[in-house]
Amino acid sequence: MPVLSHCQSIRAVIFDCDGVLLDSEFLALQVHHRALAEVGLMYDLAEFQRRFLGLPYHDQLSVLDADAFQRTGQHLPHDFAEGVRNRIVESFAERLQPVVGAVQFVNSLTVPKAVASSSMTQSLEWKLALTGLGKAFGEHIYSTERVARGKPAPDLFLLAARGIGTAAETTLVLEDSANGIRGAKAAGMIAAGFTGGRHCGPGHDKMLISAGAEVVFPSFSALSAFLTGREAPL
Repeated sequence: MPVLSHCQSIRAVIFDCDGVLLDSEFLALQVHHRALAEVGLMYDLAEFQRRFLGLPYHDQLSVLDADAFQRTGQHLPHDFAEGVRNRIVESFAERLQPVVGAVQFVNSLTVPKAVASSSMTQSLEWKLALTGLGKAFGEHIYSTERVARGKPAPDLFLLAARGIGTAAETTLVLEDSANGIRGAKAAGMIAAGFTGGRHCGPGHDKMLISAGAEVVFPSFSALSAFLTGREAPL
């Protein structure tokens, strides 16, 4: 894949948060599916992830509301978003963990690094602090609230790259969503897919490649081996 030619010139890494650093997508998907079923909306998991994974939540809500009206003749309940948010917070507080290998990889990384997430600032910082990953990134934690357009637009990745002082073409972006991959490509960065989260089932790698991923890593150990030249990616 094309990224092989970039390996020696990677000078920075930008991480998505949910589903890459933190195994939060798995928990959030469980909550969402239950809440949507309660209002009569049923989704195939692969379809749901293809459409919504990586989108800012207010964008998700707009599409979900349109789906609800089309399928049921009713808009989402006025308190739907708040209810889902509260249930997700409860789930995270009890069960949220880093993705396997994330803490070790991030702490061992010697190039500049940042987080670029579709989460809101308060939620993003809380999740990273809760799991002990916040300190590793310092001030370089970038929320979708800081840009005019969220993923799949390139704005958030470009903001993060400016913050850590790196050029787009030498920056690797690690993403688990098609929307994130599209945003990284639009920013002119090296778009790497990641399927190490528990929410990633069969075919997730193919979805990321279809979105433009130059390479897909099934784990942080595989990414580490690739960056140190010990192993080619899958």
